[in-house]
Amino acid sequence: MLRALGGVVKMGPHDAAFYNTSILRLGARRVAKVVAARTRVKARERLALARRARSAMHVLICTTPDIKGCIAVNFALKQLTARGHRLSVFLSNDEPRSEGAQRCAEMVGPHETSVWTKSIFPFLERTPAANRGPGAYRTWEELRASDDVGVITAVKNKSINFHANLAEVRALAPDLIFSARFQHILKEDLIAVAPLGVLNMHPGALPKYRGLYVDLRAMLQGDVRQTMTLHRISDTGIDTGEVVDTAEVETTPGDSLLGIRLAMGREGVRMMLEEVDRLAAGTCGRVFEHRPTVEEGYYSWPTAADYDDFFASGLRLYHDSDMEAIKLLFAPAGGTGERDDDGAARRMRAVTGVTGVTAVPAVPVVTGATGVTDVTGVA
Repeated sequence: MLRALGGVVKMGPHDAAFYNTSILRLGARRVAKVVAARTRVKARERLALARRARSAMHVLICTTPDIKGCIAVNFALKQLTARGHRLSVFLSNDEPRSEGAQRCAEMVGPHETSVWTKSIFPFLERTPAANRGPGAYRTWEELRASDDVGVITAVKNKSINFHANLAEVRALAPDLIFSARFQHILKEDLIAVAPLGVLNMHPGALPKYRGLYVDLRAMLQGDVRQTMTLHRISDTGIDTGEVVDTAEVETTPGDSLLGIRLAMGREGVRMMLEEVDRLAAGTCGRVFEHRPTVEEGYYSWPTAADYDDFFASGLRLYHDSDMEAIKLLFAPAGGTGERDDDGAARRMRAVTGVTGVTAVPAVPVVTGATGVTDVTGVA
């Protein structure tokens, strides 16, 4: 931060670099004028961004092929289509390579990815989505086969910036890119593809919770509210873009990590849709002045000790009722779906308006003091 004329000016990394080379030769009054000029430039840039908007947009969502990404895409698809926009999806295709990534894949992979893609989704696909009940969400394979959304998958273990992946994105020619829990760092060539820019939903308050698995960190800290942040990506900085909007999700001690992620994800997509509405109307969202800097901290992958603390505190990665609530989205017709011991299904029904669940397989994930340990197939 820089103090000028009795006030405080908050700066991001690019501003800091600018002042590092000039502050010694500028007086306080001159500094204040420079700050005001740079603020006016940013305002003009945002106005120009809004004027480039168009009423019918092509939005590209970049996400991971897990259940969180599938729910986010389904929710966004319905809302964007209703607004007259078009949606495409870019899916990462990564094997966990670092020790931290492998540990997290072992912990959350079974109930967030493999049990859905290997067991439940193939079972659901025996019945067309149109016959599974009103508004039934589609599986990844059903989305790939649909005419109203385009789904492309990255080259195995290659970043979205890899030349073949970048060529795919350029061929799509999206107006706006939305990163939804997407773990690739976007580089300049990719950022430049979309004329309306890149938005990212980050599951944590910034700058306090920068980095990976910050929702789990907030649970460990005992936070009673978690924050989903919508910010722009304008450079290769991690979680440092201008903040467009935030949404708070109240949590209780009984909420699981998956339940919190579902609630937070919906808020992230909702804020993206509101920004799309503003852009379509020729305006753009508010932008907070503060941009977090690298010096303000960054969380890497949770360690084994972090997970030990998580389970020792009585926290849960998921509840059975979280899984049942998700099934309601993909198979709303059928039974009563009244299993609701932690409220997740009730909250999901309030969002979707569905009240039942078909006889989809039981979720065969086993948990214990050391987390998720086994996936044994459908019951």
